[in-house]
Amino acid sequence: MKRAVSTTNALNFSGQPTSQPLPVARLPSNGLQVKIADFGHANWTDWKFHNQAVALPTLPPEMLLGLPNAMTSAVDIWALGCMIFELLVGRWLFKRKGGEPSGAERTHLFCMMELTQQSIPNEMLELTPRRSELFDNQGKVRNVTAECSQTMHDALQTYNVLREADLHSTAAFIVRCLQLDPSRRPTAGQLLTDPWFES
Repeated sequence: MKRAVSTTNALNFSGQPTSQPLPVARLPSNGLQVKIADFGHANWTDWKFHNQAVALPTLPPEMLLGLPNAMTSAVDIWALGCMIFELLVGRWLFKRKGGEPSGAERTHLFCMMELTQQSIPNEMLELTPRRSELFDNQGKVRNVTAECSQTMHDALQTYNVLREADLHSTAAFIVRCLQLDPSRRPTAGQLLTDPWFES
């Protein structure tokens, strides 16, 4: 049985999942604000793709590093963490700046590591064909002069969009989605049991 990455159940002429309209929901009129996001592309989890398209602001480390078989449902969990930050503060979590492509990628990796307070695991460093281009011998990102030396909690606090009581649980939930090692990222089902949904 195939599992779809998205919740869609319709297929287009080539067998690819297609988008479906959402049912109209009746919302209470007590000031509730709703923001809807669409990751834009759905595929079967067991299909392998040669042209993988992921928006740069939500690009996970395994794809940036060019790891084999990187396109899994863990990519969606990474994108969810990025999107939650963006919906809360109104800006991308990882904003890539211009300049030389490998320099922008090194900055992107550095910011991932700083915000999550994690390092790229050795197993991933060994698999990337870009190791010498992006990392030094100690596994630190090469030649980076970046302004992203803060934790997720601090980044959220900067924008003053959450109550102090919600900062810790929101930062923890986002970091949980942004595990640098895709094998350690929770599934969507596991995320539904996160205490963040209770707060």
